[in-house]
Amino acid sequence: MFQIPASVKPTPPRDQWLILTGQEPGEYLCPNCDQGPERPQEAPPMYCRPGVCGCPMPWPCSTCTNIVQPVKVGRHWDRPAAHCGACAKGRHRAQTRETIERIIPDQLRQSAKALYKNPHRADLMSALYRWIGTDKLGASGGPSCLLVHGSRGSGKSVAAAWAIAKSINDEVVSNALYLTEDTFIRAAVDQFSDAKDVANSSRGLMYRAAAIPFLVLDELGSTRSHGYSEREKKEIIRLLHKRLSERLPTMIVTNLAPSQLDAEGRLSHLGWLDERIDSRFQGCGVAVRCSGPDMRIGGTQ
Repeated sequence: MFQIPASVKPTPPRDQWLILTGQEPGEYLCPNCDQGPERPQEAPPMYCRPGVCGCPMPWPCSTCTNIVQPVKVGRHWDRPAAHCGACAKGRHRAQTRETIERIIPDQLRQSAKALYKNPHRADLMSALYRWIGTDKLGASGGPSCLLVHGSRGSGKSVAAAWAIAKSINDEVVSNALYLTEDTFIRAAVDQFSDAKDVANSSRGLMYRAAAIPFLVLDELGSTRSHGYSEREKKEIIRLLHKRLSERLPTMIVTNLAPSQLDAEGRLSHLGWLDERIDSRFQGCGVAVRCSGPDMRIGGTQ
C-alpha cells in the first residue's frame, strides 16, 4: 500500500485557504449573511454557520478576485467552473483569436478586416453572411459547399480568410483548415516518401483535410496548366468526393470560371476536374462570382 513519506507534511486547512484566497479565515465573510466562518483557526466550513445560515461557501476565481458561486449537485455543493464569467469570456476570446491566427496566413488575416467595406464585393459578402449566418455552413439545410470564382486579385482568398474567422468567432465551427491546392498535392506526393516523418506528416494533413469541420481549398486548378498526374488528380477527387458526399462544410476558391454546357443547358463548375464531382456539387453547393478590380494593385491585399 502506498504511504506518504513522513518527510512530506500536508498543508494545514488554514494555509490552504490563505493560499487560495489571500485572506485569513477570520477575514472571510459570507456574501449572503455577512457572517464569518465558525472556526477562524481552520478553513471555512462548507456553510458559514451550519444550522444558522446554510449558505454554501463560494470559491474564488482562479484568475481574479471575483467569487465563483457554487452549484448544488445532489446533497453537495460543487464548484461550477475554475473562472468567473468575465474571465471565462476573456479566455474564450483569447483562445478564439489564437485559433484564427493559427489557421489563417497573416497577410490574408490583415486584408480580411476591410473586405466587407469594399462595394465591389457586396454580393460576395452577402452570400458569405447568408452561408455562415443563416445556413450555418449547411447545418440548417442550406448548401454545404460554397464555390467562389473570379479573376486574380479579386479578393477570393481574403474572403475565404474572412469566412473562417467569422465561422469560428460565431462558434458555428470549433476548428477549420485553410489549404492551397499546391500544399495538398505536395502532401499527396510526400505520403509515399522514404522519410517516415515526412510521410506521416503528409498523411496527417490529408486526413485532417478530409475530416476537418470546415475546409477552405484555395487556388483549385492553379496547377492545372501544368497537368495533374494520375495520383494528384485522384487524391483531389477523393477529397472532394468525401466532403461533398457527407455534406461537410467546404469552401472552394478557384480562378476558373464555370463553362456553359450546350447539351444540358446548365453551367459546369467543376466538370473540368470530374463530372461526378460536378454533379455532387450541383446537389449541395452554390457558386458565387467575386468581381471588382485587382485588390493587390490597389494595395488592399
